[in-house]
Amino acid sequence: HDELGVERGTRQPSADKNAARMARKLETSLFYYQRSPNFCERDLGADIQGTVGRKCNRNTTTSDGCTSLCCGRGHSQVIQRRAERCHCKFQWCCNVECEECHVEEWISICN
Repeated sequence: HDELGVERGTRQPSADKNAARMARKLETSLFYYQRSPNFCERDLGADIQGTVGRKCNRNTTTSDGCTSLCCGRGHSQVIQRRAERCHCKFQWCCNVECEECHVEEWISICN
């Protein structure tokens, strides 16, 4: 016993290992003081746009994938048509002239 009345040397080696493991885990852990907002649903008061209508990638399981991004609501395939600059040529000196090309592609959007 020491002067505080704590008996020394009674901890098991496995308890020491568990305490050390827990201390290492706490060093790399994040703690949240408030609940995270629901980013799936639109909440203009919190400036959250939600994910309805957002473009997603149906071919991946990462954070931009439809499974994750669409919050379980599924997704739809739509054709997107847009005009973009193409066949650009540099004209001496100092101008770039481009044509306007129309592009169509299938994209996935969150329901």
